[in-house]
Amino acid sequence: LAVELLDGTKLFAQTTVSDVFTAVTRWRGWNPSSLGLQIDDELAEVITSWLAPEPADREANFEHIAGWADSVEWPEEIEILDPEDLADPEETRIFNDGEDTASEG
Repeated sequence: LAVELLDGTKLFAQTTVSDVFTAVTRWRGWNPSSLGLQIDDELAEVITSWLAPEPADREANFEHIAGWADSVEWPEEIEILDPEDLADPEETRIFNDGEDTASEG
């Protein structure tokens, strides 16, 4: 999924189960240079490891990856609502030139 998000194409674009199976069994791993764009070496190593053809060669170090994330700070003006606090789900909100109008959906 990470490769597909970075590249914009499917890693395995075959359309039948047997074709996908054949492609996967013949696959020798992912090469970061196939992206056509430069990514951080550390990210490339992680993705390459996840996509290693042999399961024994795959490493998923989530503690390491979690360290890449920064804390999320919510803006003070944001209001988080529980589903039961929301308006009628049958009502659709329409925003037009700064106006907030409601229409029945």
